[in-house]
Amino acid sequence: MKISGRAIVVLAWLLTLPFVTPKIRGADEIEYFAYLRSMAFDRDLEFGNEYRHFYERDPQGLAGFAATFLDRREPQTGRHINFAPLGSALLWSPFYLLAHLGVLLARAAGSAVAADGFSAPYVAAACYASWLYGGLGLLVIHDALRRFAGTPDVDAGWAAAALLWASPLLYYMTIAPGFSHATSVFAVAALAWTTLAAREGPGLAPWMAVGALGGIATLVREQDGLFLAVPLGRSRYSSPSSSPTARSTARSAPRGWSRAR
Repeated sequence: MKISGRAIVVLAWLLTLPFVTPKIRGADEIEYFAYLRSMAFDRDLEFGNEYRHFYERDPQGLAGFAATFLDRREPQTGRHINFAPLGSALLWSPFYLLAHLGVLLARAAGSAVAADGFSAPYVAAACYASWLYGGLGLLVIHDALRRFAGTPDVDAGWAAAALLWASPLLYYMTIAPGFSHATSVFAVAALAWTTLAAREGPGLAPWMAVGALGGIATLVREQDGLFLAVPLGRSRYSSPSSSPTARSTARSAPRGWSRAR
């Protein structure tokens, strides 16, 4: 029986599901999650209570975290520091809000689960969202290889599966999904796919989508903004003035016409 490249990617992705660890533990994870909880519940982007919640669960392991994030303040505002970008929280937010709805329904049915933004369903929503975005990013990569690079479908599927199982992405989709790496794979893959497709589509709309995805990728991880060099290079390379025909025409045009341009 012949298997498709997409099926290879989906199978490799689903095999990682039992290994997903829905926990928020380290400093970076807490910073990302703090945006989400503060926007949804406190609506103030002041992170002291979020930081304190996680610190009190592991004061010994997070002693260094407390020195940086609980004891220090932004000098101009007096608010708690957050060095992380907020893009992952934005991508997690639909799943987080669905988790909140589920918690409210569960409590109405008699469950004692806390509707505080910190309990297990909320953390699981963010972590499994990372796993989902990572897998979607792999499917986008598979499609880009097949559609734009001419890679045979099955080969593209194995390439995407290898990217998952032979790179740190496996760790960040399963053991540490509270980090931004899995959402970064999705955002950058979507940016690259849209950039490649934009050359085939007429008008400004495809390039507006490229710009929007570039903004999202940069919000997820600041260094992902460097990938905007790809659409910038593609647009420059594909512009009429950069084509060999256009350069040849410009050289052969009458001198006065060239100056008039």
